Amino acid sequence: MSEFREQYEKAQQLGKLAFVERPYFGSPAAPAQAETNTSQIWGHINAGYLIAYEYTRWWKESLALRQAAIIGDWSWLNKTRVRGRDAARFMDYATVKDLSRQQPGQIVYTPMVDDAGKVAIEGLTLKLAEDEYIFTQSAGLRWLQFLRERSGINVELSDVTPDYTCYALQGPRSTEVLEALTGESWRELRFSRFRKTQLFGTETMVAIPTCSIVPMIAWSAPPPGFKGPTLLRSWVKNPARSAGNPLPMTNPISHTSAATVINAPPTMTAVIMRSVATIDP
Repeated sequence: MSEFREQYEKAQQLGKLAFVERPYFGSPAAPAQAETNTSQIWGHINAGYLIAYEYTRWWKESLALRQAAIIGDWSWLNKTRVRGRDAARFMDYATVKDLSRQQPGQIVYTPMVDDAGKVAIEGLTLKLAEDEYIFTQSAGLRWLQFLRERSGINVELSDVTPDYTCYALQGPRSTEVLEALTGESWRELRFSRFRKTQLFGTETMVAIPTCSIVPMIAWSAPPPGFKGPTLLRSWVKNPARSAGNPLPMTNPISHTSAATVINAPPTMTAVIMRSVATIDP
């Protein structure tokens, strides 16, 4: 874990030379992703994270989005933890949304605006406890630090992006795949809610945020030897797949983000697990 965080922090030093002083790196699931990235073409996003341009072909992945399910890696999307006695007051101050009634286990879409009323940043806010939140969006930490200084509200802010690996499972059969993997029913879980379960011997959070995102899974502490690729391989080999074909992976930017445009069913599963320092292929 410390090794991966060290790579992440070096990658954030944007003024330094890429690949030499500022590394690029894959998520903890990179070995499993490389197995299905037949093109072996990789791009980078958000200061360091490598993502595949295509795993198979864009039209195959887009078709699977409509007919079965696809997997994408969203580990690169920044996650900021907000903690402290005044955490609820701070998050309510930060956004135009009313968070005073947000409950633990609830997720709220939270746009934040500048003095002119223009959107400065927007993302999802997960309430973990009365004094703890996670806000997920690129550059979220910088904006929340600015608001903390401006408001004078005393909260602890920390970048927990490298502490988690985030997957997206989307498509009309995504819930079926998730249920086959976990052995639990998720059909009664409401939108913008999450609950905890056990997956691979680890406490896991499964959530259904808004924005066409259905279940989201978060590991709080991985058991010894837990590997990021385990989940992706389990999904790809899952019996709940279309016509016996492997469940395809996809570039989340070019395909998953296009879901709203093509009116895809709101059935995405994002999976967030604790990152580990070393990962075997």
